[in-house]
Amino acid sequence: MDKILFVTNVVYGGARQYYIDLITGVKNNGRRTEAYIVSRPGEKGLEGLCRELEQAAVRYTVRQPLEGNYNQIIRQRCTDIRLCNPDIIHFNQGGPACTRLEMAAARRLQIPFVATSHLPTIKSGKTRNGFPKTPLSLREWCYPWEADAYIVESDRNKEMMTVNQGIPEDKIHVIHYGLDFGKFKREERNHEVLSPYGIAPEHFVIGSIGDLNWRKAQHVLIAAAAEILKKGLFGNIRFIIFGAGEKETELKDLIDRLGIGDCFKLAGRIDRSLVPEVLSRFDIFCMSSDIEGQPYAMLEALLAGLPVVSTAVDGVVDILKNGKNGLLVPKGDHAALASALTELIEDDGLRGKIASNAESSIDQRYRMSAMIERTEKVYQEVRAGAAIKKGRKGLRFRRVTGNIIDVLLPVLGPVEKYILLPASRFKNYLSGGGALGHASTK
Repeated sequence: MDKILFVTNVVYGGARQYYIDLITGVKNNGRRTEAYIVSRPGEKGLEGLCRELEQAAVRYTVRQPLEGNYNQIIRQRCTDIRLCNPDIIHFNQGGPACTRLEMAAARRLQIPFVATSHLPTIKSGKTRNGFPKTPLSLREWCYPWEADAYIVESDRNKEMMTVNQGIPEDKIHVIHYGLDFGKFKREERNHEVLSPYGIAPEHFVIGSIGDLNWRKAQHVLIAAAAEILKKGLFGNIRFIIFGAGEKETELKDLIDRLGIGDCFKLAGRIDRSLVPEVLSRFDIFCMSSDIEGQPYAMLEALLAGLPVVSTAVDGVVDILKNGKNGLLVPKGDHAALASALTELIEDDGLRGKIASNAESSIDQRYRMSAMIERTEKVYQEVRAGAAIKKGRKGLRFRRVTGNIIDVLLPVLGPVEKYILLPASRFKNYLSGGGALGHASTK
């Protein structure tokens, strides 16, 4: 039986749950498996990820990120991967740039490999036809890393991956996240599960689960909550977010400035085993993200029969239909989010209708067994067509070019940072694509 090496950086949320579910499911199907983690020693989240792998009886290897000459790094990664002796490699990409050098090593070793991209909506350093835009993306072009097949979790994300990362459509497979249908039974509500956060059984709870980072844009939800609470119409409303991340201090300060600390709680990261119980206590599930793949937490909320309010972004719109199984609002618009939440709070009939449609919107495609089965088929396809399309001569030319770029990096780096990127942002600003200081993610 083939051995699959599952490569990841330290990820959280849906990307992490997917990684654990997939490697466990493939292992239970009888394949030999091993986990390969790219992480700095002591990196936050590494210990928990290793513990989950140990609980699943999965062997794992941890390797530090390397810096410097790309060719030397890739040679070292080739040595590391050979020690694992895989027949197929599956990369778990939290972002489009994650584990690229490991992918380049797999390409050099001519080992067939698959990559799951959780955020294909973020632009890469390539144009639609795959030609590099800047000197540093040209450096990456010199060390081919494109996978034999890609997996995304929604049709929308397949489209965005083609546009933003230049990946051909025929290499992208849509495989939905796998859920455990038996865990989410809304009739089994634990009214005391949120008591440690000052939320009593009689409180109406609007909740969210997600990492506290810029992509999740929880400041929009906090602003919407402040707008609802200042009207004073709903004395029993409570808001709670489960999650942790780099924005935690900033969000706590915002809650304090708005004076809503008694009614809005940041509860920290949640143990995955407690998610069904916590969702059973929510009355409405809310997301205010600017960028999403197709969020695990939202899918689980729908499976739990919760009415969902979310920003209309990326993979969310593939599953959430406005007025049917949820309400959609424009991203970044806290007033629209407050209005949608208020509508659901006040209208019991609408809330009941949306809740009754929620669970039925998660069909058989989202079963764990379906995710594992379809992924196994992708492995079979890449194994059958494992021949490398580019000849060794072409790869040698790229490698020589890459070594030249490595030597010139002290010059090319500042040129890109201080001239090319500002020029690109200014062009984007003139075309109405985003703020002057930020690259557009549209």
